[in-house]
This record gives sequence, structure tokens and C-alpha cells, in this order.
Amino acid sequence: MGSTDGNFLDDRRKALEDSFFAEKDYRLLQSLKGELELLDASRQLAHVSSIQDDKVLKDLVSIGIRAETWTAARLIPWIEVAWADGDVSADERDAILKAADGLGVKQGTAAYQILESWLSKRPGPNLIEAWKAYMTEVAKVLPADSLTKLRDELVDRLNDVANASGGLFGFGKVSKAEMDCIDNITDFLYGDSEEA
Repeated sequence: MGSTDGNFLDDRRKALEDSFFAEKDYRLLQSLKGELELLDASRQLAHVSSIQDDKVLKDLVSIGIRAETWTAARLIPWIEVAWADGDVSADERDAILKAADGLGVKQGTAAYQILESWLSKRPGPNLIEAWKAYMTEVAKVLPADSLTKLRDELVDRLNDVANASGGLFGFGKVSKAEMDCIDNITDFLYGDSEEA
């Protein structure tokens, strides 16, 4: 990896974190960092990502991905799908928060508070755009085998949540808008597989 790639990825990481934390104040970012301060970089990433593959974790850390960034990268697609049909019902909100808790985003943490905020008020389109720009840069520098595992994990988690108990976030049927959103995210993640 050249220094230019690393600097550009770092710029994308910063833009993603800025977008992620724009909905809440700096205090929440500090709170999330405080929760993770005693863990080394790989353990921090494992703590927030649910990724168990040591090689993938090591590759992510080696290209500069931090736990705070991955928290954003994992939750942003959920938010995009949740708002795809224009609103988030109380049942849908509760199901998303429960699923997030199951992945380690615990009530009372900064990430959980930000997720609650996004479920109450739709974030601007700059959030998903920052996520896409960040993931594009990750795809350029992450080894192909780790990139494949990373993409698969993201899509699997999104589908697990979307299809829980027969519909989006545990109830009803997945709407066309939600299914289109999932398809768009999946297409985006795998669209440049040939280049990676």
C-alpha cells in the first residue's frame, strides 16, 4: 500500500467518523473511545465488529481501520434500510435496537445513543455517501480474501436483521423500498469485486 492510499483512506475514515458523530456531540465520541481505551487495536475492532477472523482483523487494523469507524460502517446500512420507505415504526425501531444489542452495541453506550438518534430523526444523505466513499477506499487497500469476508459479513448481518422473523426487523414483509435498498447496498459492496 502506498502512502497516498493510506492518506486517502485516512481522509475517508475521518469524513465517515465526522458524518457518524455529526448527529451527536463530541462527548459521545469521547465516551465511545473511553469504552475501548483498554483494548488493543485488534481487540477493539473485534469488540465492535463481531468479526472473529484474526487475519481479517489484522488486515483491517493494518490499513488504519479503528473501532469507532467500524461501528459507523456496520450500522449505517441498517439505518439506510430502516428509512427506505420513509419512516421507522416503533416496532421496527425496537427490533433494530435489539439486533444491535445482540452485536455488542449495548444500551447506554455512545454508539447505541447515536443509533437511537438516527432511528428518531433520519440522517442526511451525506451519511450513506460518506460510508460508500469509505468502503470504496477500504476495497482498494484491503487484501482480496479479507475484503470478501468483510463484504460477506456486512451483507449477512444486513440480511439477518432484515429477514428476522419473516420480515424487515422482525415483522411483516420486507417492503419493495426496503428490498431495493438492500439490493443497492449489496450491489455497491460487490460491484467492484473485479477491481479488488
